[in-house]
Amino acid sequence: MFLPFILFPFLLLSLGVSGQDQERFNHLTSDNGLTSNNARCLLKDSQGFLWIGTDAGLNRFDGITVTPYTHVIGDSTSLVNNFINTLYEDSLQRIWIGTGGGLSILEPESDKFINFRKVIFPGYTIDFKIGIRTIRKFKNKIWIATENAVVTCPLDSFSFTQVNDNFKSQDDIPIYFLTNQAIVTSTAIWFLSSKGPYYTEDGKTFIHRYNKLDHLPIFKYPWYASIYADGDSILYFTTFHYDGIYTYRPATQSLDSIPFTHAPKAKDIWIRSLYRLNPDELMGTSEHSGVFTFNTKTGNSKFFVPDPTNPNSLGSYHGDQILIDEGVIFLATDLGLEYKNSLQLPFKVFNTLKTGIGNMKVCIAEDDAGNFWIGTLKQGLFCYTPATGKFIPFPLPGHYNNIWSLYYENNELLLGTRGGLATFSTTSKKFKSLKQEVPKVVQELTDGPTTSILKDNSGSFWIALFPYGLLKYNFTSKKYIHFTAVDSIYHLPGKGTISAATMDNNGTLWLGLNDGTVSYINTRDNSIRNLNNLPIGENEIIGKITSIKPDHKGNLWIGTTQSGLFEYNIATSNFKSFDTRQKLSSNSLSSIVFDQDGSLWINTTNGINKYNPISNKFILYNKSDGLPVDQYSHDASVNIAPIFLAKNGMIYTCSDSYLVSFEPRALETNPNFPKLIFPSYSFSGNSYTITSADKELHFTHKDKNITFEFFGINFIDASKTQFAYILEGYDEDWIDCGSIPSATYTDLPIGKHLLKIKTTNKSDKWNDQEASIMIHVSGPFWDKGKLIALSLIICALIFFVIYKIRLYQYNKIQSIRQKISRDLHDNIGSTLSSISISSLVAEKMDPGLKPELVPVIQSIGQSARTAIDNMNDIVWAISPANETFQDIMDRLQIFATSILAGRNISLQMDIPESLQHVKLDMQQRKNVYLLLREAINNVAKYSKAQNCKIAGKLNHNLISVQVVDDGIGMEEGKQSLGGNGLVNMRQRAEELNGQFQIHSQGLKGTQIDLQFNVN
Repeated sequence: MFLPFILFPFLLLSLGVSGQDQERFNHLTSDNGLTSNNARCLLKDSQGFLWIGTDAGLNRFDGITVTPYTHVIGDSTSLVNNFINTLYEDSLQRIWIGTGGGLSILEPESDKFINFRKVIFPGYTIDFKIGIRTIRKFKNKIWIATENAVVTCPLDSFSFTQVNDNFKSQDDIPIYFLTNQAIVTSTAIWFLSSKGPYYTEDGKTFIHRYNKLDHLPIFKYPWYASIYADGDSILYFTTFHYDGIYTYRPATQSLDSIPFTHAPKAKDIWIRSLYRLNPDELMGTSEHSGVFTFNTKTGNSKFFVPDPTNPNSLGSYHGDQILIDEGVIFLATDLGLEYKNSLQLPFKVFNTLKTGIGNMKVCIAEDDAGNFWIGTLKQGLFCYTPATGKFIPFPLPGHYNNIWSLYYENNELLLGTRGGLATFSTTSKKFKSLKQEVPKVVQELTDGPTTSILKDNSGSFWIALFPYGLLKYNFTSKKYIHFTAVDSIYHLPGKGTISAATMDNNGTLWLGLNDGTVSYINTRDNSIRNLNNLPIGENEIIGKITSIKPDHKGNLWIGTTQSGLFEYNIATSNFKSFDTRQKLSSNSLSSIVFDQDGSLWINTTNGINKYNPISNKFILYNKSDGLPVDQYSHDASVNIAPIFLAKNGMIYTCSDSYLVSFEPRALETNPNFPKLIFPSYSFSGNSYTITSADKELHFTHKDKNITFEFFGINFIDASKTQFAYILEGYDEDWIDCGSIPSATYTDLPIGKHLLKIKTTNKSDKWNDQEASIMIHVSGPFWDKGKLIALSLIICALIFFVIYKIRLYQYNKIQSIRQKISRDLHDNIGSTLSSISISSLVAEKMDPGLKPELVPVIQSIGQSARTAIDNMNDIVWAISPANETFQDIMDRLQIFATSILAGRNISLQMDIPESLQHVKLDMQQRKNVYLLLREAINNVAKYSKAQNCKIAGKLNHNLISVQVVDDGIGMEEGKQSLGGNGLVNMRQRAEELNGQFQIHSQGLKGTQIDLQFNVN
């Protein structure tokens, strides 16, 4: 008995091992928003975001969206430098970024950077501008390696300490640390350098392991490339040009090497990074040999390299870092980020571009032995045996080489070709033309395209002719019937263009036509009828019928190009429709097939869908699951992309460039749900971050159009991520917002409400872990009742009266201060100025003036000028126009510049913006200014310094000010700075209720610290 053929257009290939593409990578490049394709380092943070450091900035990736961070000229809170070397997240969720020009620390809730280019201490400077190579945490401290120094910093402050800045090899040659090559075990931190690894266990003393007999004797090449820790027991090292991996056991200090087997032909493999893939294998990147897996027990290796013919293959030979997290492999390469699911579904993919056959659409039939017979449009017939992977061509004569349709029965193929009908024996491999055995009319009708061949229970063949008509022909009786759109008896609807056909068990032939009509023919009496129109909306269209399949329950399933899927109950004539509203991934279908369990598999323009009639659920499979492409349809009128069930239960389908096969029962969806993040909301054109401290969000009844944003972090099947939300007490049920990660409310109701968000990447289940936040919307004050309103009015009046009284008193005091300041300046100031001028005149007035009077007159003038300076300081301090800390610094800078410039001492001032606007009272301003003025004066007189720095910071209400110079310092125990300067400075600190300290060592400069509280 013949088995019905399946129209199956795919590109033919030698379906052997060489054609399979089992490793499929996703690619993220600058076209998708990356700041640069040169990805250098990776970090997966505690929230689930992937951070990608490039040579042109930092990027945050959630599986769909890239958020870039770059240096902005003039913005001190932007990234310090765009060339990223290393990334680290601390326990406070801060991201530490080591760049080629300094250190940046990203505060998670402010989304701002704290930057360090240089840290100056008495006697030494930590220069981060030379570049930071790696950052890790060890012994509750952050450890930072620059080019040739190591710096530590506690987590609770940015107090940097230089541990060692004199790393050298045994031959006294300076070393440099390798970029992003450091590991931490429970007992030590290891840094890889150009001359071998350094490690410390106590955080103080570094031990150097170098290639000497008593250290690392077996290293073939001394140029190190990477280091990786597999727990505490084993460290892995790699070196340039060694085709293998070294293992080092710290407990026994033993070293061994494992060479690669099955390595690529190219030698001198340079391994850049390693990561544990599974208990037996490591996975790594290389400089120019692609990505590899390495079995640490057997030494077997497998390399993955770019394939120009396969867009889903590895994109680059070069990789700087590998990261494996939650089943996803991430690679930082010079062509962007590449990532894949390490547990991808068992789809077998054959790349048709790897063969010389070309891009052809074909038809296919399966014989009794499980071989596939494939008819091509140009190159004849081919036989493919899945068990062996062998592909054998059988070219046919002339126009018979152009095959449109196949039908198999009893070791024989019936071929519909451009040369007419013909047969081919699958056992003897003999071809036979039927041109002389059929009537001339049949011969002429079948010389053109024939899109399907089916056989009824009486032995007659039904052949769909393209573009118009249907032929019924019996080879025994030689009788035929031609159904057309113009025949009054054997009449086809529309233009008579058949786009789908199937024969059910009752011998009824079902036809789908290009105009969306479904017809059926009783093959016994040749009567034809049309179904009622498929149920669609008033403004919708069916499109073309692409597939028709009966199930075992007496239902007919109909696929269309515009309106999705329909189920037709033959007994009751009832329809049921399925489209994107029921979670079908696309309304444009190409072909359908049932598997052995009764589930329906559907080819669409957006992946392959599985429909379970029992659960009434759709499951989508697409590129994120391991399929090579998402589109499984063809635009051609004759051929559509089919899906085919083989005798062994395997399903075959195709795209224009790939043949895909899979075992339906072996497929499982991603077991992980997207990780839900609820980061921000916006209204009135402003965006606000939801921090960990926000237990409740507050709005007023006037706030409109509030949008809450959220993320569903998912790197395996991000395109499947869906969201839903509900505002309890307002929404009646969950609102499904699909793939849109936001919820907008135009007018929130007054009161307290709980907003809840949930997410999923599955068609039949939501994640039980929901994100939520309480929202409080306050109404107008009169909603609280007359008593509350009256109370508010009374309280407001009381506060207003108190405010006015205090304002009057404040203005009166300010007026008095202004008057005193003015009087001092106008009266006493003018008098002192007159004395000063008179003394100068007296000195020059009489040449015969007694010599003993000259010093007296000069002293009078100097005292008057000193009094004028002091009085100006008092006038300045009293004036209400000079209230802020920045006012003090501005006046101090004028004084310091004038006095230090004459001694060739450079001045640097570092006052953060948060401190600049702090207001001080009159007494505080006076004491702070005069104390710092005295300190600057002492630097000018005694320090012999080259540099002087004034720095300040504000920590809550505590102001700290430092005056630091790099001069000769003070002798230990010496307490005098000359005159009463030190005594006066201590007294002013006491008046500030503050602390005053001097730190100085001979020849290492002096540091003066002042701390006091401000209201």
